[in-house]
Amino acid sequence: MIPNNNNWLAVTPLSQKRALAYGSRVTVNLIDGTKRTAVIGGDCSYMCQSKPTAHIGLGNLTANKLFVEWPNGHTVRTYLHKWDVNKTLTISYHGVILNNTIELERITLIYQQTSSCLVLKCGNIYLLCILILIHFH
Repeated sequence: MIPNNNNWLAVTPLSQKRALAYGSRVTVNLIDGTKRTAVIGGDCSYMCQSKPTAHIGLGNLTANKLFVEWPNGHTVRTYLHKWDVNKTLTISYHGVILNNTIELERITLIYQQTSSCLVLKCGNIYLLCILILIHFH
């Protein structure tokens, strides 16, 4: 395979109960007005199964909107940003993009009052971490 600089997007939709949403249709609007669509299938054969993720090639473009339609007809629209490309997005039934991993370079230590409590900032999200220390004698 020859490496290139093309962009891509992988989308894993979840059902209302946070299960994998087989049969969902994922559509991405590109910045040039074109659309790309993929369906989450349960493709399988003897002793193997496909991952329930829609892989969509974007070429040298980026995407600005993501539409997911679940098998029951429920549809959500989510706006995408330039940093949403070249990664896998997990999207909830209510249209919330869930991060599978936290990018460590974007986490900032904001405040540390004691050694047992600290506050981290990741993007616009603040996380309160309480450290529990147990001493065994």
